[in-house]
Amino acid sequence: MTYLITLSRDFRKNPTKAENILWQRLRGKRVLGYKFRRQHVIHRYITDFTCISRKLIIELDGEQHLEKIEYDQARTEYLINRGYRELRFWNHEIFNNISGVINIISQHLHRDDERAPCASESIVAPNPIGVTPIRSASGGLD
Repeated sequence: MTYLITLSRDFRKNPTKAENILWQRLRGKRVLGYKFRRQHVIHRYITDFTCISRKLIIELDGEQHLEKIEYDQARTEYLINRGYRELRFWNHEIFNNISGVINIISQHLHRDDERAPCASESIVAPNPIGVTPIRSASGGLD
């Protein structure tokens, strides 16, 4: 665990360009007043951004994630089974449509206010237009 904490600190000190852009929009409770943590350790995983009060994780994917599909799937399953929801965005979505990304995040934070807090879900896979379907814990699309 100490290793993960050290690693997460290193990640915070050296963010990717996409992480830095999104963090500037999330930090300081700038999205609907919700606090996000960056490079937050949950069990044996480090999440890019986490809103603990809403159990919402935001992950940014670059080309390196194409090589880690099985790892990402196992990680997502672990987090979903602990009640977290996960939104995934490609780096190019951050670069080309940050307002749309913030809008989607806002919708999911707001949506959480209107339904049972025990619902767990995750993004299946980004589609070409940048809007990604959400999969509920039961496997159906919302």
